[in-house]
Amino acid sequence: MWLAHGDLTNSPGHPSFAPKTGFGPFAVQAFIVDICHRSVVRVDLEKIGGQYQGAVFPFIRPLKSASYSTAFDSEGNLWVGSVGRGWTAGDPAIEVIYFEPGAVPFEIQRIELTYSGFDVVLTQPMDARGILPRDISVTESQYNYWDGYGSELIHEKSVPVEEVTVSADRTVLSLRLQRKAEFIYQVQLPVLTSHSGLPLKNNYGTYTLNRLLR
Repeated sequence: MWLAHGDLTNSPGHPSFAPKTGFGPFAVQAFIVDICHRSVVRVDLEKIGGQYQGAVFPFIRPLKSASYSTAFDSEGNLWVGSVGRGWTAGDPAIEVIYFEPGAVPFEIQRIELTYSGFDVVLTQPMDARGILPRDISVTESQYNYWDGYGSELIHEKSVPVEEVTVSADRTVLSLRLQRKAEFIYQVQLPVLTSHSGLPLKNNYGTYTLNRLLR
């Protein structure tokens, strides 16, 4: 899958996978730090037709310093190692990110490919406010796969959401829209609030669609 160059990452490190328990609603997802953005991004993968693909989301930024390495300990805490040099200022540091039991954050937990579009799964039920197709922004694009450094987005255009359906428990938004294989889809939700009153601050994810469901 592609990491959104320039937006979420410029110089990402290696992925560390969360354990099955201990890190809240993000079990077995991958976490990657970026030395340029001083940030952590979160990756959820699914296998379609024997091939992995999935979405990347903003998670935490900024960190204290330029971050280059991560690891989960036996209790499910994420340790981040940072250096005091590189493209961003800061002092060498070790930061620990942990899940406080009972304090579930309001985030997009994952984006799943469906036969008619995408399912956007939330970590908490959204409030009772209605949501319309025009409230959700979706764009498709590609990157050049070449030997140059980075790439601007190419073949970028807006994709209209034809229909949105909210599940009975208000944790899943089912989007009906046209999609193509080998494209990247950024799904951006409007300002939402959970039933517990938390705002959805990280309101978008970028899904790499290698293969469609058949």
